Amino acid sequence: MLNNYKMSKTIYQEGDNTVVLTDKESLSRIVSELKSTGVIFGGEFTKKDGTVSKFNGRFGVAKHVKGGVNCNKAENWTIYDINRKRYMQIIPDSVKELKAFGLIRRLI
Repeated sequence: MLNNYKMSKTIYQEGDNTVVLTDKESLSRIVSELKSTGVIFGGEFTKKDGTVSKFNGRFGVAKHVKGGVNCNKAENWTIYDINRKRYMQIIPDSVKELKAFGLIRRLI
């Protein structure tokens, strides 16, 4: 899927995992690919209080949406966290790491 993109300047091994250092432009391409395919992905982000939190979810889930007016900012990611069984809003600038398509992508 995303193997065609030149996404990184550095790729290295960390144990059994392949880690790719990624910039914000490449991350937006990865997110658009995740939104179009509906693949489950994980990652880490920093909350507003400074703590680091992990998530495991996917884009495009609409099962528990009740309707009404969407008050969320358009630039934030709305994902359904599978482990917590709830929707989450993630600010893209707070994402530190994204695990998808068999690779770990760390933002530089």
